[in-house]
Amino acid sequence: MVIAIKNHQNITKGAAEKATLKLVKELEIESISKAISLQGNTSEKIWNLQFDKCVKDNQG
Repeated sequence: MVIAIKNHQNITKGAAEKATLKLVKELEIESISKAISLQGNTSEKIWNLQFDKCVKDNQG
């Protein structure tokens, strides 16, 4: 993915790595959000706590 972005946008490898991380992060956030919503949670406070925990647990 990094190489494809690097070649497509004609940017450095470092810039392509940053762009790739940003893209993957956005995809992951959307998946996490959908997973929490599918649980039927309607409390914004609990939803935020679940989201923060999920993101924290998946940082590597």
